Amino acid sequence: MRQNALTWHRSICSQSQVFAAEYALEFLTRYLDGTQTAGTIALAVARHFADELHNPLGLAYALHHGMDTRLERAAAPDADAEREVPV
Repeated sequence: MRQNALTWHRSICSQSQVFAAEYALEFLTRYLDGTQTAGTIALAVARHFADELHNPLGLAYALHHGMDTRLERAAAPDADAEREVPV
């Protein structure tokens, strides 16, 4: 694990690349929204795969560090911020 990493999320057993890619897409789509913590998302994604897709492989992923981390959303730029101003 790299020093200063906010989270460390990995599978506890071997996974196919196809499943790992699907899991990562689901996790990152939710994480990049910035409204939930990594721990909440890890649980929700595992439940999504188990309950909705009938695939228990999501239960093999574990969040080892950073359960309470989340992305902070940057403030939306002002509408005039990108407009060129003649000098």
